[in-house]
Amino acid sequence: MSNKNIDSEILNKYIESKQNIINNLDNNRLLLEEEINRKKEEINRNKQILQKQKFKKSLLKDQYNSLLRILKERGVIIYIKDNNYSIREWDNLYIKKEKNKNFIVSKNGNVLNELDERISKVFSKEISSGDYRLVVTRVENKKIKIQFFIGNDK
Repeated sequence: MSNKNIDSEILNKYIESKQNIINNLDNNRLLLEEEINRKKEEINRNKQILQKQKFKKSLLKDQYNSLLRILKERGVIIYIKDNNYSIREWDNLYIKKEKNKNFIVSKNGNVLNELDERISKVFSKEISSGDYRLVVTRVENKKIKIQFFIGNDK
């Protein structure tokens, strides 16, 4: 009878050991399911954020393209002070970059004025590629009227 008790005891220990392994695996499964659910929620939140960002990007791109179209068609008028530059109406001007700033320069190389920082930032690609025109449209006693166009339609 003692053999039966020993066998029964070994069997009970084995069953208990396997039950512990099953319980541990079950706990791990529950933890992993919770982690999966958290990750799914995070993915859904990120998808929503991505959709909002795509929408904002689309709006900004539309605004940029509208502004670019207006600049191509009508240009932007820039006024600078006339310090007796030898500039005449319909002279072409240029943009020269120095120390991270853009300057309006005459055909003689005289620096006339710094280009507005907002224009420089927004149209940096076009300016660096030379895809712009600066034309003097009026020279008055104390100011020079310049028209800035994007798109080099020479």
